[in-house]
Amino acid sequence: DRMIREAREREEELSRRQNGAREMLRNSPGLRGLELFRTLSKSEEARVIQMMEIRYYEKDEEILRQGEAADELFVILLGSSRLQQKLTVTKTSPKGEIYEVEESVEIGIIKSLQYMGEQALLDDSATRGATAVAREQNTCAAVLHRDIFKQLIETSDYETTQKYLSAIASLRERSRRYQDRDAARRNDEPHCQFQHF
Repeated sequence: DRMIREAREREEELSRRQNGAREMLRNSPGLRGLELFRTLSKSEEARVIQMMEIRYYEKDEEILRQGEAADELFVILLGSSRLQQKLTVTKTSPKGEIYEVEESVEIGIIKSLQYMGEQALLDDSATRGATAVAREQNTCAAVLHRDIFKQLIETSDYETTQKYLSAIASLRERSRRYQDRDAARRNDEPHCQFQHF
């Protein structure tokens, strides 16, 4: 009886926290502050927010891992995440022998109301180009799964669908710029391999 009551209380507390996170997103610049959702009306934004899953992460817990299949977009609501990328680096030993090692390098920070993983919405075969780790206890993220995003597009009116498609085109252009930047880095620094996250 006590265990059932405690489980119910934990479930109710999680539900309160998730509703609070959604409310925070609605009352802030919210999703419309993000490139992908900038052109949405308030009611369209509310629909997306309702379909997002709210997740909490412990400090130093992985949110996403480099190399894994990518099928979700993450919007950090509370806290932040550290982006790390494994790079193959060519080194020379004291004896002059050349060898390669894999090193993990911090490549950025995703702060509150910033997003990561947008490739997951654009490409069914996308993989994660970096690992994201929560920097604070109870880092909170709103998560949009690719299938839910596709469902939103398919069930929207023509005008809203056009807004989504325009945003996707904009994200694809952003992705292309990252890839061009990374290619330029590879040319400038031939000993490291970079990937877009």
